[in-house]
Amino acid sequence: MMDLGGMLWSLWLLALAGWLLGNLWAYISLRFADNPYFSPESRARRVLLLATLPWLLPLILITLLNAVPLVKANHWLTDHCRDHSHGHLHACDATALSFNLPLDLGYANLAVTGLIMLFLFTNFLRLLWREWQMHQRLHMLSVFAHGRQRLRVLDDQRPIALAAGLHNRFVLLSTGLLQQLTYRERRVVLAHEFAHLRRADPLRNLVFEFLLTLHLPWQATTLRRLWQQAQEEAADDAAVSHFGRDTVASTLLRVIRVSQAYRSERCSAVGANAVQRIQRLLSSGEHEPRSLVFESTHMLGLLALGALALLHHHTLETLAAWIMGV
Repeated sequence: MMDLGGMLWSLWLLALAGWLLGNLWAYISLRFADNPYFSPESRARRVLLLATLPWLLPLILITLLNAVPLVKANHWLTDHCRDHSHGHLHACDATALSFNLPLDLGYANLAVTGLIMLFLFTNFLRLLWREWQMHQRLHMLSVFAHGRQRLRVLDDQRPIALAAGLHNRFVLLSTGLLQQLTYRERRVVLAHEFAHLRRADPLRNLVFEFLLTLHLPWQATTLRRLWQQAQEEAADDAAVSHFGRDTVASTLLRVIRVSQAYRSERCSAVGANAVQRIQRLLSSGEHEPRSLVFESTHMLGLLALGALALLHHHTLETLAAWIMGV
C-alpha cells in the first residue's frame, strides 16, 4: 500500500496543478471581469469568483481523485486498476507502491515545490503583518476619537473618512475634513461610509485579501483594484439614492481637492479611481444591467472540469506518477 508520505506528496502535487490552473483561468478571464457597463455588484461578484479559482481548482481535483474509491465501493464503477501498469499511481486501490522521500522525487521537484511553498507562506505572513499594522493604526485613531458608537470624530487636521471594524464596526471622521465640507456634503460622506458598514465591507475586504494570497502578485494587484473600484461605486450608488448623482459627484470632487491638499491616503471616500467614479456618476443615462452570464459560464466550466477529471481519473493518476518519477 502506498506509504503516507507518497500519498501526501501526490495530493500536494495535484493541489499545485490545480493552483496553477486556477491562476491561469483567472488571468484569462480578467479581461471580461472589468466592464463598466455592468453594475458594481455584478463586477464585484465576477472579481470574487476569479479570486476563488486558485482555491476551488485544487479542492475539485483532490476531491475527485479521492472520490473514485467511494464510487468503486458502491459498485458504481468497474475496477479499472487491474489494467494499470505496476509503476502507475493507484489512488483508488491498495496496490503496493512506495518510494523514499526525497531521493525518488528528484531534487528539482523538491526545489520547485519548496519555492512555491515559500511564496505562498510569504503571502500569508505579509497579509497578517499588513492587517496587524492596520488594526494598530485604527485602534490608535479610535482611542483618541470622540464617541464610542457608530460615528466617531477625531480631532485631526488631516482629512480622514473611513469605515472600519469587523465586529464593532464604526465610521471615523476627522474635524479637518468636516470643517472643509458643507452640511449637505457631510451627509453625503456619511451616507457613503455607512453604506460600507451596511455591506460589511471591512469584513469582506479581509476575506478578499485572504483569497488573494494564492494569486500571483501582479494578478492580485489587478483583482484588488477591480474589487476596490466596485466597492466604492456601490457605496456611491447608496448615497445617490438619497442625494442624487450631481450632489454625490460634486461632494466627491470636493473631498478629492481637500485630500490632495493634505496628501492624505486615509480618506476612503476618494478610494479607488475617483475620476472614473465621478465620470460614472455624471453619466446618468448609462444602462447598468445585472447579468449572471459570466458567473454561470464559469460555474459550468467548473462542472465540466470536474466531469472531465472524473472520466479521466486514470490519466490524472498516471500524470501524478510521471511527475513524481515513479
